Amino acid sequence: MKVFKSKITIIVIVIMLLGIVALSWIFSIKNEGPISVKSQDKLNEVSGIYDDNYQGVKQLLYMALAFPWLGNEFSEVSTGYVVDSASDFQGGRRPEDIYNIAESSTSSNSDSSINGTKDYSTTNVQVENVDEADVIKTDGNYIYSLSNDKVIITDVSNQESPVVVCELSSKSYSSSAPQEILLYNNKLIVISDVSDGTAVEVYDITSKENPYKIEAYSVNNDYYTSRIVDGKLYVFSTGYLDEINGKADVSYVENSITRYVDYDDIYYFRGKDTDDSTIISTLNLDDENSKVNVSIYLLSLDNLYVSENSMYFVTENYFYDEIYYSPLKIIFGLLGPKGAIKEFNDIIIDAEENNYESTIYKFNLNNGEVKYVGNGKADGYTIDQFSLDEYNSNLRVALYTEQGSKISVYSDKMKLIGESELVAKGERMYSSRFIGEKGYLVTYLNTDPLFCVDLSNPKSPEIIGELQLDGYSLYLHPYDENHLIGIGYDSEVRTIRNSAGKVTSTYSVITGMKMALFDVTNIKNPILMSSTKIGDSRTSSAILTNHKALLFSKEKGIIAIPVKTRSDELEISVKNNNIKEITSSYKSDLEKYDSEGYLVYNINLDDGFTSKGLINHDTETEYKGSNLIRGVYIKDYLYTVSQGMIKVNNLDTLEELSTVLIEEDI
Repeated sequence: MKVFKSKITIIVIVIMLLGIVALSWIFSIKNEGPISVKSQDKLNEVSGIYDDNYQGVKQLLYMALAFPWLGNEFSEVSTGYVVDSASDFQGGRRPEDIYNIAESSTSSNSDSSINGTKDYSTTNVQVENVDEADVIKTDGNYIYSLSNDKVIITDVSNQESPVVVCELSSKSYSSSAPQEILLYNNKLIVISDVSDGTAVEVYDITSKENPYKIEAYSVNNDYYTSRIVDGKLYVFSTGYLDEINGKADVSYVENSITRYVDYDDIYYFRGKDTDDSTIISTLNLDDENSKVNVSIYLLSLDNLYVSENSMYFVTENYFYDEIYYSPLKIIFGLLGPKGAIKEFNDIIIDAEENNYESTIYKFNLNNGEVKYVGNGKADGYTIDQFSLDEYNSNLRVALYTEQGSKISVYSDKMKLIGESELVAKGERMYSSRFIGEKGYLVTYLNTDPLFCVDLSNPKSPEIIGELQLDGYSLYLHPYDENHLIGIGYDSEVRTIRNSAGKVTSTYSVITGMKMALFDVTNIKNPILMSSTKIGDSRTSSAILTNHKALLFSKEKGIIAIPVKTRSDELEISVKNNNIKEITSSYKSDLEKYDSEGYLVYNINLDDGFTSKGLINHDTETEYKGSNLIRGVYIKDYLYTVSQGMIKVNNLDTLEELSTVLIEEDI
């Protein structure tokens, strides 16, 4: 009997030791950096391109022998119970499907710059000195805009007679569609979707009438976004690695030549086997002879934030509710070392209470080189790029979980150093913004709580202020360091009563768009200073999903947004004679169709929002209702741009000075 008990004891000890070794190995690789695949075989293995029968048996044996006691809580090693939220991306092309790009001559220098001192607006970006692509750009003398499959260059130096001087239409690709453009010095960058991939073309625009291509390349994944930082172009593409003859395809095309990403520039993270891939292509725009550098990370890209010095990838995972408690796991949890018990308990608690987890990967940007720093785990998920912000080398992250919303703070090495309490359980987070040592969260169920967060101590972020009001903001924009603009929807709370007249439930309905101005000088007591309602429940705007649609200037005292609604609502939204005259021109037959215009307001701290008027962009062509309306000011003139036209109005009075119609190719 004693011998039997001794054997049981030895078995238990051996199992515990194996468990300790396995957990130590797992926890040791949590922050292990990306590893170069080094070979095609390794690339196939970690990207999921393999012989199904052989690899399936191999994986089962690996899981059975190495991790029988761990169940499925670890996303790093458990592929059967993790659903990647980016799994619906469909990217990749075979080399024989790649369309070549015509080679072109070299560029010459120019002293023009979008970052000069001229009096004109630029794209509304998140981070100063980090430019983002958009559907229009201006250098103060010319406007560059998209119209269907063309890039239009318009000379606007004479506001009373602007003229289209060039139409760029790429013939390098089949079925190409320009998505966004960037402007840097004398270079125009055009980014297009093409055959399930991304095409980038760089033009020398020293001569606006005769631009010529100086660099062109394409990669196999779908376009995600892009940035220009310190003269370096970064283009991010996502999708699946394609397979050709049982091998992962890592080809790209540069100036008609098919090239392949070096295995040393293809990275995976141990325990993160996935067929998702993120391609980073970089180009030095200040070097005429620069060629594109392409690297691949075997990660999904669900969100991205780029500062002047760093970039952050966010990968999100969703966990099913099932939790498996094997006897050996329970024994290990009860008898293991103290640290292991804590880790064990944390895993169980997280799995029970929170089905969402994000991994944030940090990379430093050093003169165009991308260098991995580390990664951090986050319970919950981010909602957009404004959920992240770098300040004094720390990363602040606004996160939504099923238990509420919070802000987490990470060090420059991606170690979690601070976290706020959870607020607004049961309410979805709709927007967030960081301004200096303050942070703001907007959640919503029936009313809109604006939460104010004190971030002066990054190790102890504290939610100290709250303001309740109807509706919710989908976008927050700083007026200055002590005042905040919110743009979103207005709403009303409705009640349902039973036959006895007792309220049984409440619900909210959208009644229109709304802009609001908040005083957050004292974040313990935020104040609504002014608000204005726009349209009705049918009204929408590009600003609700794309911050680059906003035109705001504190110095000029204006804020303007595109709107799309029923034609009668445009008249209701802006109540002055000027607007009634404008709307009457396309409302004479009383037809109430969807129409699009550009609403302009004065804004200041004394008067809040004051309507200036609306600029109508409806036409008799198929361009009607386009979603490409943007506005820029150049000196004292407002230029509104859509696919079908460019209008010039006096910025102060909104008097129309001229219109340029953009003709469609037949």
